[in-house]
Amino acid sequence: AKKGATAIAITATPSAGHHFVGWEVISGSALIADASKASTTVTLYENSTIQATFEIDTCIVTFTAGTNGSVIGVTPQSVLYGGDCTLVTATPNAGYHFVNWTKGGTAYSTEAALTVTNVPSTMALVANFAINTYAVTFTAGANGSITGTKSQTISHGSSCTQVTAVPATNYHFVDWTGTGGPYE
Repeated sequence: AKKGATAIAITATPSAGHHFVGWEVISGSALIADASKASTTVTLYENSTIQATFEIDTCIVTFTAGTNGSVIGVTPQSVLYGGDCTLVTATPNAGYHFVNWTKGGTAYSTEAALTVTNVPSTMALVANFAINTYAVTFTAGANGSITGTKSQTISHGSSCTQVTAVPATNYHFVDWTGTGGPYE
């Protein structure tokens, strides 16, 4: 080192959502050991101004559909830290419904139409869907009874367990009537 030179350690710490780019000698006489590293040494030959340069992070937000649905909208999206994504909508297949968005297996949002605002980091969101279930109740009209499970919960596309209409003595079964399903 030259006579009168002073070596000092320097470290640049970026704010949240930013990353270190490099060091630069703005004024004076100094030699930066490695201007590309956030922690380095600088040798000062006189009073000098050394500047750290930072840039805002770019976050990648990926939207994926789980089984039995799809995602409508741009995915992945490249967003600056603190920025907003464009609208993405989770759409269930027939016979299914949207449950939620998860991030790393943890619930994130229950809104099927989602706009992530103030993006804090790169993230992957998954739209989750579940099959529709239906409550089916069988009741007997006058002059008869029913055998079998009278109240059933079934999944979309599935069948109920057998239920039998039993007419009272001197009566006969006519038909099933009701609301919902093919009876509505």
